[in-house]
Amino acid sequence: MGNIFSKIGLTIKQNKVVFWFLVLASVLAIVLAAFSAINFSSGVFAIDLGNIAYIKFLKGDCGFVSLIFNLILNLFIFFALIILFGCKKFLFPFSVLFYLYFVYSVTVVIISIIMIYGFFNCIILALLLFIFYVCLIMLFLLLVLDLLKYCGGYGYFKSCFSVKESCIVWYGLTMLALAVLFCLIISILKSFILLLIY
Repeated sequence: MGNIFSKIGLTIKQNKVVFWFLVLASVLAIVLAAFSAINFSSGVFAIDLGNIAYIKFLKGDCGFVSLIFNLILNLFIFFALIILFGCKKFLFPFSVLFYLYFVYSVTVVIISIIMIYGFFNCIILALLLFIFYVCLIMLFLLLVLDLLKYCGGYGYFKSCFSVKESCIVWYGLTMLALAVLFCLIISILKSFILLLIY
């Protein structure tokens, strides 16, 4: 475990400029998402929260297995796209864009939930989502940073999924564990989450 953290620390140290660029770009994406959620909360740009897995689960429109499957599938799509577009240097910017879109979209969803249902009605869910997505954003940021070492190199995918060489497998497993834990907590707290959905 200590070796994993040392690898992460070394990756950040070797790519300080890119790391801070991603941090600043993430902040910008969050600001833009907040602006969009507040100004386009109705009309053409309205978000259909009914299509979001955990909202459907809280409404009783889907079961626990469906909740886990949809959430993991969503994360897997972003995970796979970021890795896929990180294989070549000229495609790498798309990996960054997919990461930033993830940051943007989850921020819009959280703010939209608060605006639609009221902060005090969904405070438990909002806090849970905030913690969950902050952890995921950090993992996706580290994933993008780690891909820089192998971008454009020979045996790209082999290197990415080598536990000895990179931490990418660990990022994926951690995301999976976080998703399952989030679903379990949502299920346990379902009766206590004061989210008024009609």
